[in-house]
Amino acid sequence: MVSGRAADAAVTWKRLAAGACLVVVAGCGGVQVKPAVTLPTPLVEKSPGAIGVFYPDEFRQRTHSEERRKIRFNVELGAASVATIDRVLGVMFDRVVPLEERGRIASVKPPVAMALVPSLDEYSFVTPQEMAGNEYAVTIRYRFELLDPQGLTVDQLTLTGFGTAPAAKISTAAPLNVATQIALRDLAAKFIVDFPQQDSVVRLLRGETLPLLATGQQEVATTLGVFEALVDAPAPGAPTPAGGTATAATGEPVAPGAPADAAPPAAADAGTKPAEVPAAAPPAERPAASTRAPEGGDRAGESPDAAAPRP
Repeated sequence: MVSGRAADAAVTWKRLAAGACLVVVAGCGGVQVKPAVTLPTPLVEKSPGAIGVFYPDEFRQRTHSEERRKIRFNVELGAASVATIDRVLGVMFDRVVPLEERGRIASVKPPVAMALVPSLDEYSFVTPQEMAGNEYAVTIRYRFELLDPQGLTVDQLTLTGFGTAPAAKISTAAPLNVATQIALRDLAAKFIVDFPQQDSVVRLLRGETLPLLATGQQEVATTLGVFEALVDAPAPGAPTPAGGTATAATGEPVAPGAPADAAPPAAADAGTKPAEVPAAAPPAERPAASTRAPEGGDRAGESPDAAAPRP
């Protein structure tokens, strides 16, 4: 029969062994965090419109990895992020349309009022050792690109979620997992409150046309369009399809035979007498040929001997 002291010692050794195993796993395999988000159903009124959502591959597969104090932390955020946004949009809109490609929004039937393209800009955490406390703290920031029904960017919204969880005695993954889940819930609550209040969202739900937001992709497209227009313009002096040539000043074709750089004639105002063109001066008369023979020369019909004085 085992005494009470021996049983307590056995339990203590089992706990130490379990803790040693966790330390080994953390030191070799690292800390693996895979948050599973469960959001309560918010009491919100659904919008009658439809919204599309496109998740890029890097967003779906996003994993945050870093090493601290020789321990590798791996936090899988892709699946949790998609589940959070799908859950939020499902309680806010009557119809949510998943988009397989970003450019497919214009072909959705019936059409959607707008579409979202989320991206994860930041994920960071602080351990109890780093903050001199007894909690894990997580910060997560998303950027939502808002597209109009033609798939063009008209606005952007950035939201940040925060979460904390008390540290556990023998586990690192569990409190970091809880803190990440709380940060995602905090971000979801902010999205439900802030997103419907955006002026761009209200106007798109009304069917209005919004000006485009200057993004890098659209600026490049605009620049390429201007460059192609310059390339397609005819060069000065080059033949045009109409058979004329292009002027150096405007690039417009002129009639065949006309000088390429000649400026177009100015249109005369109504009621204005056109300016008179001065008549050309008559050509100068040529001087009459002299009938005097040069010295020692010949007269017409006379020989040199006849011109000499007779003795």
